[in-house]
Amino acid sequence: MQHRESSKRPSPFEEAAEQKSYRVADVQLAHCTQHNSAAVLCSTAGKIGRNGRSAAVGATLFWLTCPYLNTIVARFERHGAVSLLQKLLDENKVVAAKHVSSHTDYEKRAQALLSAERWAFFDSHFVSAGESTQGRKYGNAAVSHATDLKCLHALVAQSLCGASNIIGDAIIQYILLLSEKVKTFEKTLLTLDSQTNDDDHDGSDVADVDDDDNKDKDKDNSNGDDNKKINNSVALMNAKKSLDNVNALVSFVENSAVANEATDETSSPVLNADALCIAACNVLTFLEGRPPRLRKKHRLN
Repeated sequence: MQHRESSKRPSPFEEAAEQKSYRVADVQLAHCTQHNSAAVLCSTAGKIGRNGRSAAVGATLFWLTCPYLNTIVARFERHGAVSLLQKLLDENKVVAAKHVSSHTDYEKRAQALLSAERWAFFDSHFVSAGESTQGRKYGNAAVSHATDLKCLHALVAQSLCGASNIIGDAIIQYILLLSEKVKTFEKTLLTLDSQTNDDDHDGSDVADVDDDDNKDKDKDNSNGDDNKKINNSVALMNAKKSLDNVNALVSFVENSAVANEATDETSSPVLNADALCIAACNVLTFLEGRPPRLRKKHRLN
């Protein structure tokens, strides 16, 4: 009986949380017009157990709440971006060093935003705790080793909420770049479609000279039109493949790390949240052939 009672005793992380604030944002830190909130600070988004419904103070403070950003980052992850970026961290000392240094920026940002009492708890359990105790957590993704990579959503949220991270920063810029590529693809495809339509009408008003000759010409024109439509479809497919090529994302992150100095809080891309939401919508619409569903993310984790 004593064992059963002790097993029900709440953990320190649950005791430190205000249960009435379970998954309720402390403050909105990035705004997008479409969904109002793009990223938030929520210190009680943790959960106890697999199906837990109790609030808990966790090491992850910043959360993406814009559904378009969540969807496009999930798409990167689905195509293998996490493992490829982990490989980049393992092999590239420059990228790894910038990523590791961002953990300090995250802790400074956390201290600036949390109350003194909440920071003291956060510091003692996640920052000052040694790795040997498995309590030490690094960055918004709350990994156990400084060069580990787990969740790209966490890194993008960290950047949007004012704690610069080389990977999160680069993904933000990469989404904006993809949106510009989509505009170029759309113009090119529109031109190809227009040329195909123009060719469909060429010769339609020419007087008949010989029925057999006209039949042969019609057949040749039909084959040519079919080939052009196939080429247009191939062009569209190749454009979509290029947008889903996460190797390009990895190269972009690597080049960003080499070319740029780590940004400070004042130059964080937090002000780009609205443009970022629109860019993500443009890319997803092009890839999926329809606008993404307009729905709000109802839970943080």
